[in-house]
Amino acid sequence: MAQYDTMQGPAPQRRRSNSPGGLTIVTLVISVIALITSATAIVLALQGGAAPTAVAQAAKTSAPAGEESTAAARPSPSPTQPRTEAGARAAAQVTFDLYSAGQYGKFWDHWSSGAQSIVSRADYVRRFKECQPVAEGLRFEITDVAVSGNTAKVTTARSIITTTYDYAYQRGAWRYIPLAKTQQEYRTKTIDELVAADRAKGLCG
Repeated sequence: MAQYDTMQGPAPQRRRSNSPGGLTIVTLVISVIALITSATAIVLALQGGAAPTAVAQAAKTSAPAGEESTAAARPSPSPTQPRTEAGARAAAQVTFDLYSAGQYGKFWDHWSSGAQSIVSRADYVRRFKECQPVAEGLRFEITDVAVSGNTAKVTTARSIITTTYDYAYQRGAWRYIPLAKTQQEYRTKTIDELVAADRAKGLCG
């Protein structure tokens, strides 16, 4: 047993003496690699990293001014609706369909800017909320369209009633202009007065 212990004793001692040396070498190699990596990263940052950052900052700083100057020099966008008879007809059909469907707010959105200044969207919608038209749901049929420059006359038939409406070409779209009689009503009467008059005429559903 004494010989067995003697033979087995040195081996662990040799492993203990070699292990620190091996760890030292590995640690040294890792440190060198880390140092080289750090140095490389610093060099790249100094040579290539600063320029893109400066460029990016310059781009952010100059972008708004560039956009403004570009926008100022850029020509007007193409019209969303063609300034033709077909364009006016299509636009008019959309507006009249909105009215027929009871979408009065969206219908008002298609008015000309001058007409919208006569009555607010909220008041216009309130009028028909308090007095739902008996003819709601009855579709307009466009029978004729005549275009002259930035204006158009659109003739419609609704049941047995035929009416011609004016349209104006504004901001790349055909805009509805209420009849002169309708505009006068909104200028001289309140919404409550208009609702009371519609009820008296039996126009409310």
